[in-house]
Amino acid sequence: MHDGAFVLAQRAVTQTRDRPRIRGSALRLLAATGLTARRPDLLTEALDLLEDCGDRYEQARVLVDLSRSYHQLEEYRRARMIFRRAWHVANLCDAGPLTKELLSATGDLSSLETASGSTDGITSLTGSERRVASLAVMGCTNREIASKLHITASTVEQHLTRVYRKLNVKRRKDLPVDLRSDVVKSDVVKAERAQLGCG
Repeated sequence: MHDGAFVLAQRAVTQTRDRPRIRGSALRLLAATGLTARRPDLLTEALDLLEDCGDRYEQARVLVDLSRSYHQLEEYRRARMIFRRAWHVANLCDAGPLTKELLSATGDLSSLETASGSTDGITSLTGSERRVASLAVMGCTNREIASKLHITASTVEQHLTRVYRKLNVKRRKDLPVDLRSDVVKSDVVKAERAQLGCG
């Protein structure tokens, strides 16, 4: 049964290359049926697609799964950071049942409420600072951020230092959970996404 579900999910991912919203949901199902170690990569890809399409409810569900995956892999700090983001996105889209599920999954709600950070300075962040900060909120290390954005770890540190100052926070875990990667896309990329149904 489990093998059959994996094969069906794999087929769905392959057949939905031109439909990002459906592909994102299919990747989430594939992650649920596959190996634990591969789940974060599949779920991160799903999250990117769903963010581009603006499907907040599915984003929240993927974030919940991603948090659980990191918890199973004993990456507890990253799991907590992503859990906070899942909580925030679920509230943004009024996903009552999902919010209740999140509530039942934690005994320390005070950490959720106090960990949201200040949002006052978000508009003052440059695009580069926002990209770095959004990956930091997701729990990525400086080295991982540098690799994803093709910059040096030193540049990541410089960006984060400016982000902390602008947002008046002292450390990564205090960053606002609603920081999202607002990568400026070229007109070509925007046109391609529009053709795929995300524009």
